[in-house]
Amino acid sequence: MSEQHDDHIWLTVRGEAWAIRRIRGRTFHLWRGYEPNLEFCAVDILDPDWDAYCAAAVELLRKQYPTDP
Repeated sequence: MSEQHDDHIWLTVRGEAWAIRRIRGRTFHLWRGYEPNLEFCAVDILDPDWDAYCAAAVELLRKQYPTDP
């Protein structure tokens, strides 16, 4: 059994975290889980608001990992 690594780029889809396997055009191919029970899915990203997505991600990270003043 191979170990899962944290060196993936993650995307939240419908409130669930998925690792990005590849991007082809506007389709994101995603995966998650541990071998041998891996899950895969693909989502089409139509007219994304990347600024809002990134702002929400930064806010989440700031709450999770606060810095000292």
